[in-house]
Amino acid sequence: MANNRYVMFEVQAFATETFAAFGASALAHAIDQVSEDISFDHGFNMPVTSAKRAPRDRLLGPILGGGDIACPMYSLGFSTLAYYALGKNATLVGDGANGAEVGAFIHTITPGTTVPAFRMGIGKDKNEHQFVGCAFKSVKLDYSIDNPALATFDTLVRKELTPGTIQTPTFPDYDVSERTFIGTEVVAEIDDTIIAFVRSASIEINNTLVEDNHTFGNRHMPELVVQDLEVKGNLTLSFDSIDRYNEVHDEDELKLELIFTQNAISSLTHRQVKVTLPKISLDTGKLPTDGNKEYIMNIDFTAEAINNDDELILIDIINEEAAAAHTA
Repeated sequence: MANNRYVMFEVQAFATETFAAFGASALAHAIDQVSEDISFDHGFNMPVTSAKRAPRDRLLGPILGGGDIACPMYSLGFSTLAYYALGKNATLVGDGANGAEVGAFIHTITPGTTVPAFRMGIGKDKNEHQFVGCAFKSVKLDYSIDNPALATFDTLVRKELTPGTIQTPTFPDYDVSERTFIGTEVVAEIDDTIIAFVRSASIEINNTLVEDNHTFGNRHMPELVVQDLEVKGNLTLSFDSIDRYNEVHDEDELKLELIFTQNAISSLTHRQVKVTLPKISLDTGKLPTDGNKEYIMNIDFTAEAINNDDELILIDIINEEAAAAHTA
């Protein structure tokens, strides 16, 4: 059996139940995922009455699907999924002086008042499993020094259609520019100063989507409803100085940035993903003693708003994809 596995996405209204072949669309985004686990709860109801010990025949209740999709955090493809997760985008054209070369683009992704809905096709060797009415409930960005940067998207799915014809999408080449980040390509900054000895970092963005708004006459959700936004995270670092501990003790509010960079800024192959949390509150700072082992500090934090703005987080991405394709 041929190995033909992928996830493809394209913006589509939440309640639309048609699925045109991706081959007819130049704006569909193909992702070489690490893993996916999409499944459905069919909402079967088995009434139990006093006349019988066994349940009566099933009744068909509300349907809801979802699950996780994990993919490498490369600048092409992931950039669109980050937009789907947050909902708002502004794009600058590179001019050689604004951090990107001519021919490249800087996409700044921030939280919107809602998030885009999309359709999704998952290739599973023999068929493409097709889903409509999709949206991201949350996304978790993970990085540790010995693993590539990874993004995991917790996905809400309204409806699965009949499987279709398998596609043969093209993926990023994992060449000099289109690949994920690892090792020395990642730095962390607090208040615009690089902090050393970071072992791992994670940031989770939660959109708090409504999942139980089914209404009379339809087993599927009628609309996409977005509630409050929450951004939390964690840093693990070697205990090299008392500074981080004092920041937790003093209940400081800080700016945090994780900057993933490939190649020189002066090159068209320059790629960057910069995650900025303009203000975080350090919730806990654990510094346990474990025999004579190295001290490792673990910090949990929560993002805060500045000036009552919803921009708890900003993600700046540099790639060679124009705005129209990036947000499709």
